[in-house]
Amino acid sequence: MIALADTPSNQPIGVPPTPQAAASATPDPYAIFVGAMRAMRTAQAQPTPSYLAYKLEVDTHNLQINPERYQGRTGYALTIDHANHHYTYQVWYRAKDATSLSQDLTTHEAVPLTLFAPAPVTLDESSSPSPRPAAAPASSASPTPTQSPNTGVSPAPGLAAPPSLGTLSVSASRYYRITFVAVEPMNDSPTYHLHLVALANASEHPLTDLWVDTSTNLIRKASAAFTYRAVAAGAGGQGNANFTQVDKSWMVTSFDGAVKGYALVWHANVAIAIRAYDIMPFAYLPDSYFTTPSPRASR
Repeated sequence: MIALADTPSNQPIGVPPTPQAAASATPDPYAIFVGAMRAMRTAQAQPTPSYLAYKLEVDTHNLQINPERYQGRTGYALTIDHANHHYTYQVWYRAKDATSLSQDLTTHEAVPLTLFAPAPVTLDESSSPSPRPAAAPASSASPTPTQSPNTGVSPAPGLAAPPSLGTLSVSASRYYRITFVAVEPMNDSPTYHLHLVALANASEHPLTDLWVDTSTNLIRKASAAFTYRAVAAGAGGQGNANFTQVDKSWMVTSFDGAVKGYALVWHANVAIAIRAYDIMPFAYLPDSYFTTPSPRASR
């Protein structure tokens, strides 16, 4: 599997707090959470590139990917097998109608769609945090940070949050118990690590962890999990999305996920990791990029 990592932000770092405040203050996890939602909402409102070109690297475990045409529609067929696979594509993407063209760099086959494309961020968040749980236990995983964090949650003066292209849907803080874990570096950029536990309906509120940039309050990484159970079947999985600044845009550039499931005597364990890189924004690409023959008809 490929290693997924963030790329440092090009945003200027905000003014750090005084040493005395940094040494004594533990960041408020609810304030950080709400500040992150506000920053992501601001990013969503910004204009986004009309066209993108990028390479896409895909690694799978027990999962094979093949382009197919079925009942007049083009798509990717996902087949469970007992092997690891690696795919690399060159992708051209048009934002206005989410149209794309992917070329497999191994087989050179062109397909008029992509496994992964940037999309405007979607937020479902209240601007006010919920009251703290009445008897929230102290977390042993929430030490006083050893680095000097910026405990403010408002963007630095004059700092405009870049537009966000990644897809992330989160629920209001009243649905989670949120604890501060630590200040953790991501490629030399400090982030607040928050741990989230759904207070109810975990299937509807799947976030488990967030890493929030201490300078811009933008989300750099988000983790989620799900569980499904029935009489004779069940499934569970987890996934991570990584955000990176590209040009003037804030994008999800990689994600990974793993799913385990069973039905009667059938069991499956699959995983996928996707990373976009060498991302270039364009003001215009010819329509000819997005009109290519569909892949082979296999059904």
